[in-house]
Amino acid sequence: MKRRFRKVVNPTGAGDVFASSLLCALHVTGSIRTATEVAAQLAAESVTRFAIEGTPTPDEVRAALAE
Repeated sequence: MKRRFRKVVNPTGAGDVFASSLLCALHVTGSIRTATEVAAQLAAESVTRFAIEGTPTPDEVRAALAE
């Protein structure tokens, strides 16, 4: 997984993004390790945008799963 560092804009909802991404990725991959990495990546990216804008799009979820 490639590390990216950006400024935190708003941490609201990061836990929700992590939890939902974890379940989605676990369902798709069957791997808790991969699911955790994907969820952490999407939650980290979510804090770089404000409020609802931080919610990952379906395309962002697919891209994270493809990495």
